[in-house]
Amino acid sequence: MNILFLHTVAIDPQKGGIEKVTHVLANELIARGNDVRFLSMMDVFRETCDAERQSFFPCKKIYSEENEKFLARFLREREIEFCVFQAGDDKRVPFPHVFREVGVRLIVAVHTDPDFFKQLVRGKFELKYGRTAAAWLAPVLALKIFLRKNKQTRLYRTNAAAAEKIVLLSKKFFPVFSKYIRKEDRTKLRAIPNPVETPAGTVPSKQKEILYVGRMTLAEKRVDLLLKVWASLQSDFPEWRLTLVGGGRDEEKIRKISEKLGLVRTSFEGFRNPEKYYDRASIFCLTSAFEGFGLVLVEASAHGCVPVAFNSYLSAEDIIRNGENGFLIKAFDTDCYAGMLRSLMKNPTLRSKLSEAARLNASGFATGKIVSCWEKLLKE
Repeated sequence: MNILFLHTVAIDPQKGGIEKVTHVLANELIARGNDVRFLSMMDVFRETCDAERQSFFPCKKIYSEENEKFLARFLREREIEFCVFQAGDDKRVPFPHVFREVGVRLIVAVHTDPDFFKQLVRGKFELKYGRTAAAWLAPVLALKIFLRKNKQTRLYRTNAAAAEKIVLLSKKFFPVFSKYIRKEDRTKLRAIPNPVETPAGTVPSKQKEILYVGRMTLAEKRVDLLLKVWASLQSDFPEWRLTLVGGGRDEEKIRKISEKLGLVRTSFEGFRNPEKYYDRASIFCLTSAFEGFGLVLVEASAHGCVPVAFNSYLSAEDIIRNGENGFLIKAFDTDCYAGMLRSLMKNPTLRSKLSEAARLNASGFATGKIVSCWEKLLKE
């Protein structure tokens, strides 16, 4: 099969979750005898992408006539059979009529909670005005959410109409997404979780380290909440440290929050391959306002890190069984989050037990299993 992954940016697995997932899927599909190409709608990450597989729209204006002609020519010359549009929650499918005319089967993937915008708008609002002021301005916040909902509904509905199949990351998202699309498009829904490359061998010796891996953003990832949790723990656990891996638009703001809180034994590593960090860390923390899946939770689990996350999105329960292979904390309850970390940090026996359970659970998301689901979908 000749398969195209179409995304807003180039596929550099070090730059984000969607990019990493796409890279992992592509490698396994190629290993199974398929031809896989990447096409970016914007000229982003050109310097670090796989130049052999990656192509770009020639015009900066995404929905231009020049890009429309380029896409038609690209699909024909490379004899593309299937296109997976990886930005189904963020951008309109470019030129859906071109896919129909060329005979390419179009699949739209939505890589987040369909209701993500509610937490996003609320988070930005509270970060700008503070929680107390935000409470007084509740009508303004409600209006902002309403306007964004209308915009998101139009996007979901347009993309669903263009697609032959719509892939969400969990069946738990089906009722949510169905509210936004036409009744006749609901039969197109499928659920395929993200894959993870599971390491072979035994778990390396763990250090007394808490780890965060992900984008450095405030409204979405709420890294500020993790820093506040660590601030309440650091003096009681002088042998432990916090490591944050990743970069993003709010990195400088987050560093300043760290300084303001007087954090110690806190390291900002920037964009790095997280493998060695997963290997040595004992606990993995996620404090996101929303996620589509939380790939980093599975990656960390595969390396024996005990995952701890807010139960702030529906598919979190697909990954963490509370108390069995990690912990889910009531959304944004930082006191409860700190208390759970305190218990884990004090109890090496509990950490060891949960570490083994986390590794076993992660094997259910192994790349081979997930790619088989994709091949089954393409053959439908």
